[in-house]
Amino acid sequence: MGGIEKLIITMASDLAKDHEVIVMAKEKGSIAQALRSLSTQFNCVDPADAATANAIGHDDLLIDFGVYRDLQALSRINPRFLLWRVFPHIGCKSPLALLLFRAMFSRLERQGSLVFMDHACHESTCGELKTSFNECILPLPIIVRDKQYVVDCPRERINFTYIGRGSRIWKVHPAKKLVSDLGEVAHESFCVHVFTDTDQLYRKELAGLIPSNVEVVYHFGFTMEALSQKLLELSDVHYSMGTACLEGAILGIPSIIADASYDDFPADYRYRWFVEDIKNYAGGFVEYATKGSHRIEDIVATVRDPSALRGISDATYSEAVENFSSPRIAKAIEELHPQARIRDVLRYMPSYWLNGGPISLRRKR
Repeated sequence: MGGIEKLIITMASDLAKDHEVIVMAKEKGSIAQALRSLSTQFNCVDPADAATANAIGHDDLLIDFGVYRDLQALSRINPRFLLWRVFPHIGCKSPLALLLFRAMFSRLERQGSLVFMDHACHESTCGELKTSFNECILPLPIIVRDKQYVVDCPRERINFTYIGRGSRIWKVHPAKKLVSDLGEVAHESFCVHVFTDTDQLYRKELAGLIPSNVEVVYHFGFTMEALSQKLLELSDVHYSMGTACLEGAILGIPSIIADASYDDFPADYRYRWFVEDIKNYAGGFVEYATKGSHRIEDIVATVRDPSALRGISDATYSEAVENFSSPRIAKAIEELHPQARIRDVLRYMPSYWLNGGPISLRRKR
């Protein structure tokens, strides 16, 4: 399950306690099924039917994450709008696109409707659009769980867990780097547990590279509570980016922030614990990410030191609850009072102009 899907499920389940929640998703899709498994009260509206479903009102708040799909269908209704930037790059491919996005984001900012998932996302947006926006951070949420990770006598073989879809090369390379580095640690053996949707790209990238002291095991189909229980069962150290990193942190599992790369990681890459870089918890592409200070040997030494590991475990859980708990994020959304509306976004989209804007949509009805 991707980070945005997990974000929607987490937020909807909390906001539904005090609000009417409408989720624009397929009725039989993974998001709706997960929400039902959590006994969440919500209305499900197929995006294709949003304009005619009569479920979305003018005073509702639509939360979007930067994909901008299906907004034109809601132009006539024109609900309030919050843009929650969870992608580090916008992808402006022309001077016109840059100008339009810069104007759109500036307008959203003035209306209290622009937030970023972390410091790196904010910095990337400002750099790409060549302007400065307020650093209004709304972190990714995670469902709070009672801390269950217990530091005991370390296992003979140290287990690392990693979560990342196997269809994206930039999510495969972090695991490839970890496996390679573990081979440099003498007199230790390891197992790297990869939770993914497909292992083909992992196996291709790791072919002939897995050291003799490392085993790689793939796990499929684990989400929500089943994923948490499996992490608790297997993990000595968790290593992932974004929401996937929080999956381990909220259990108190000592967690390392993973970065991304389209190419192999540099040989001198260093790791950093989750608690050392909270403002960039989601990781970043290697060339822009916060520089870590720990070699893999340092990480292993900490795992073998129960006192040090216990300190990191407790701090990891405390920071996860303090900064990323879903009730805290839900409250922060309420306190934002965003005032922008969908048409404030559409006015900067040429595809909307070509379709005649809201007048065209009214005629079709």
